[in-house]
Amino acid sequence: MISSADAAEKTIQRQALGQYAEAFVSMGLKSPHDVIDTLLKARNRGQDQYAALSGLLRQIQQRAGISNSKHRKALEDAFKKLLDDGDKEVFVMSITHSVGWTNSKWRTTVEKIAEDIKDDETLVFHYTSLKNARLILEKDSSGLRCRPDGGIYFSTSSPHDYGMGQFTRTQFTRTAITDCYGANRIKDGWAWANFEAVLICRIKTKMLVSVPGANKTAMMVEQPILKQMYGQHEDGSFYLGSDAIARAYQLDDEGTARKKADKHIDEKGRQRRGSQGEFLLPEGLTLKLPK
Repeated sequence: MISSADAAEKTIQRQALGQYAEAFVSMGLKSPHDVIDTLLKARNRGQDQYAALSGLLRQIQQRAGISNSKHRKALEDAFKKLLDDGDKEVFVMSITHSVGWTNSKWRTTVEKIAEDIKDDETLVFHYTSLKNARLILEKDSSGLRCRPDGGIYFSTSSPHDYGMGQFTRTQFTRTAITDCYGANRIKDGWAWANFEAVLICRIKTKMLVSVPGANKTAMMVEQPILKQMYGQHEDGSFYLGSDAIARAYQLDDEGTARKKADKHIDEKGRQRRGSQGEFLLPEGLTLKLPK
């Protein structure tokens, strides 16, 4: 038998849904597909679709005159599921929204992924921008592209190791940039954007070598190995297939990393953007490929 309290709650929920429905229609959003289309357009403009979703639902909540955060959270979760389901048609895997995770959650997540790693594999982390992560994960993508300087770069340090969820987001990024690129790159906006997402990869240990002159956490798969194992792509590049990617996670809302970096970037840094947020080598370090 339903209690009076449960019945009252169900009545409130029905009223809220009715108010939300009117607010959706008043904004020209007549179906969930209209909402998804709006969010995908935001993503195509370079915005983060989940941040756009939160903003859209705040507007709808204000129009509906509802202050109950539980109702908005339920709607947000429902639309996130729709987005993730839609992503499955476009991407080989969804990028899990992990903004706000605790350090312990990161530790247990990585440990769980590591349980499936084979004895001849090593778990490594490819930090990049959300834009690049999506390009890499598209179903018609060839995967991780070898940089012209001769490699695909990884770190053996996880977001947990860099203090994600323990330190502030700014402290996490400064720590990660210093380890991956050197402290002199903290002023560069592209370096901050490189920590919007992480691709957790399982790579054959024999394929990985240390990056000369870099920290011991920096690893790479060299071009000759990619050429030997997979050959050269028709576009002239060398790739590591997306089947090497175990999981993908969003670490920050798209574009906010650059905003947070503004106070660390001098005018020279603003003019020197790097190469589309790819995993770059520390300044001054060059590699000579074997002939």
